Amino acid sequence: ASVFKLGHALIMGGKCSKTSQGDLKREEVLAEYDKMCDGYDKMTAAKQVTVDTLKSWLDDPNSKVVLLDTRTPAEYEHAVISQDAKLLEPSGPGMALTMASGRALTFNTAVPSASSIDPEAKVVVYCTAGLRSGFACTSLDRSWNTETQRRELYSLHGGIIAWVNSGYPVCDPKTGEERQEVHAYAHKWGKFVWERPGMRAKY
Repeated sequence: ASVFKLGHALIMGGKCSKTSQGDLKREEVLAEYDKMCDGYDKMTAAKQVTVDTLKSWLDDPNSKVVLLDTRTPAEYEHAVISQDAKLLEPSGPGMALTMASGRALTFNTAVPSASSIDPEAKVVVYCTAGLRSGFACTSLDRSWNTETQRRELYSLHGGIIAWVNSGYPVCDPKTGEERQEVHAYAHKWGKFVWERPGMRAKY
């Protein structure tokens, strides 16, 4: 398993120091998280993109990326991957029905039309760990991708937790200022955030 590259080699300039008991515990936690996220990916059957690939797209001035954040408003308002991310909140009943029957997901916020998305853009949907974004991705794929309108849709493997665990920054959606805390929805997911100076979990 990638274990999200062990938090980019524990964010130590890309180099691993002598392995300590703390490092081993962290590796076990990240491996458990990776396994959980793999299960989400299989459950939703959404096309996945890794955090490293997304970061390369966002850094490429010639790449067009549309980010959809499928968390709650409270999570979204706390910190986002990019200030350009747009909130697309799934409904609670919609998630329950989708998980139980596979029906298309419903949302509490307006769903952008396919025609509003640049045909050359990659649409990346993300949430905390990949479950909500995966179901959102497959639902959007059903409604957007007609014979005349095709859009590239991806769910971010591991979600925003994988993003911060790889050392990438999050920011305030209103000001764009970097945040040192990520909303992880609940302890079940918050325990997987690699807390360190400059990053901690909120739930």
